[in-house]
Amino acid sequence: MVKFVMNDKKMNIPGYEVGKKVGKGGMATLYKGIQTSLDRVVAIKQLHSFLVEDESFIIRFQREAKTLSKLEHPNIVRIYEFLKQKETSFIIMEFVEGVDLKFIIKKLGGKMPEQIAVLFVYFVLKGLAFAHHQNIIHRDIKPANILVSKDGYVKIVDFGLARSEEASNLTMTGTLMGTPAYMSPEQAKGEDVNNQTDIFSSGIMLYELLTGEKPYPNDKNYMSTIAKIISENELPIPNLKAPTSSVIINIYKKIVAKNPEQRYKIADEALRDIENYFSLYNISPDEAMIREYLKNPGKFWDEFKNEQIKTEFKQGEKYYKEGKTRYSEAMVHFKRVLVWEPGHKQSKEYLEKIQKSLKKGVPIFIPILFVLALVAVLYFTVFNVKTKFSLDTVPKGALVSIDNVLLKNPTPVSLAVTPGKHKLLIKKDLYENKEYEFTIEKGEKKSSALDLVPWDYGIYTITITPKQDYVKIDESAIDPNAPIKLNKGKHNIIIAKKGYYTINKNINVTKNERKSLRYRLNRSESTFSFDSVPQGANVFLNNKLIGKTPIQKAVQFGKYTVKIVLRGYDPVNELLSFNTKAKKNFTYTLNKTIIKYAKCSFAVKGGYGNIYIDGEKIGYTPIPPRNLSLGKHNITIKGKKIETYEKSIIVKDIGNKFEIQLKMNWGYLVVNSKPWSYVYVDGKKIGPTPLAKHKLNTGDHNIRLENPKMKIFKKKITIRSGETTSISKNLKFK
Repeated sequence: MVKFVMNDKKMNIPGYEVGKKVGKGGMATLYKGIQTSLDRVVAIKQLHSFLVEDESFIIRFQREAKTLSKLEHPNIVRIYEFLKQKETSFIIMEFVEGVDLKFIIKKLGGKMPEQIAVLFVYFVLKGLAFAHHQNIIHRDIKPANILVSKDGYVKIVDFGLARSEEASNLTMTGTLMGTPAYMSPEQAKGEDVNNQTDIFSSGIMLYELLTGEKPYPNDKNYMSTIAKIISENELPIPNLKAPTSSVIINIYKKIVAKNPEQRYKIADEALRDIENYFSLYNISPDEAMIREYLKNPGKFWDEFKNEQIKTEFKQGEKYYKEGKTRYSEAMVHFKRVLVWEPGHKQSKEYLEKIQKSLKKGVPIFIPILFVLALVAVLYFTVFNVKTKFSLDTVPKGALVSIDNVLLKNPTPVSLAVTPGKHKLLIKKDLYENKEYEFTIEKGEKKSSALDLVPWDYGIYTITITPKQDYVKIDESAIDPNAPIKLNKGKHNIIIAKKGYYTINKNINVTKNERKSLRYRLNRSESTFSFDSVPQGANVFLNNKLIGKTPIQKAVQFGKYTVKIVLRGYDPVNELLSFNTKAKKNFTYTLNKTIIKYAKCSFAVKGGYGNIYIDGEKIGYTPIPPRNLSLGKHNITIKGKKIETYEKSIIVKDIGNKFEIQLKMNWGYLVVNSKPWSYVYVDGKKIGPTPLAKHKLNTGDHNIRLENPKMKIFKKKITIRSGETTSISKNLKFK
């Protein structure tokens, strides 16, 4: 139970430990904490105390919690719980160990490679696409609301301004909400907005990542920024310029188009274009690239770029050496090298060789060319003969990219193409990607039908109620919040959560499929409360002390012997079954114990000391007669000159006479040796032999006899109370 002060009143958050403050905003303060039941690090977001009287802020805070609860995605921070108390409210959510994008831009903005900057926005758009599919608009996308973990995961936070269809009435039309520098024109005007406003804001972040500054850094107030955004005569934000690639400039222009009709309609469209952009560099976007880049920005990117160039060039050289039939493939790799390094001399030389080789042996006669050109013009204009390619797949509905350009429609497709060699990439969910090449002549009509190969694995999503982060499949821990690839065959799944019975099941993957597995965990324990009248009694479960009344305790389900013990009262013993149907609160009224006393006399011999009965000091020996309650008592006598005396006695109705014999806590040591020697006791020099009676404390001691000419003699002895221990030794020469 955590206590902290707010408004001079103590507040409690059951089940959580609150750590240091890690952030503060206009609406809430963020703390790092621990969820004690799972030993899990969490973020605790607490509504500011001065806002609790404003119902609109409480509604907005609770709306953020409800919105987040619908969004389970790797690029959106997860919520665990919403707690409301009289004085304030809390959101318990995923703690991201890392920094926000604002910090990264401040440190690396304008310096990072274009591909890395685009990668950050790519993952933001992934999260937005998921939220938009749930009909949720964030409305405040900006670098400060994007967290980047140490593992490279990009996560959207702060859905306090988010709007869903269910809660659209909470924001009135004409109300300006958001951060001006990142607003879309329609948002800046206070108009109704849709998911396109989030897309626009992500474009502003792309500008900031690439340039290191906000679009209008010289504006002194936000009204000036808004005026420029909504002005019909001015671009919403400045243009990006070289060295930014033309592909990204075009994507950027479409993301931040002033007119929503010219802007991306959905985030998936922008993601598709960015994925095509990455394919130009043969990059697979993943979090590992961000993680490694942030560890050592300059070194990582130089090594990564050089490795890409080396790999592409080596592949192009390999295809070139295999002959003319592989020239087209060689050209793809050499051109990719030039995408990475436009001035790469060797790639340019190879491309020139390929072009010359393809032209070699073709006679050039101008009259013939003129005739051929005339025939071609007539063929493709007057007679309207087109070069066409048709493709179908089994099964249908596959997505097709031709020469790295994704077609809008799935198979079957038919399209006009340029003569020459083309490369296709066919993708369909639950089937392996297929690459296909074809060569087509001018005016030719060509068609192909391709059989797609089913996956030999399935994609599974796991839904667990209540939520649980620890899941193992085939002894390996997995993230249950992300889709899992499982090969065909049997697999073992284990789901464990404290306070619940562990699920251990076998599943059989028989075909390529996307399947959802749903599991409900059943509680294996619950919290029970124990109280007594009067309070302060010890509570035992199966003879194990769990605390004093009143107490709340999480108890595993099962049968227990409950024992309630309080001095001066009769103990209570009860056999109980704890389960989901059992009552949760137990209160015991204790009966006072009727105590009988008897007179006791003590005869103490052999010394003096302080007397303790049942741990309570009652005086010094001798012990006068006194009354003790019937039953067992512990007698202890301690003194400087005696060994500690401890004994249990039983007091009866009559005849309670007890004799106590104390023992001195010392004895004597006598030492003789031939020839003479020095006597050492426990390392301390005592004197030469013969050593008369030397007083020592009872117990074990180490004796050593030393003479410069004789071998050292050692012995361990035990001194007993009042007794004399003697040592007589003939020493040996060295």
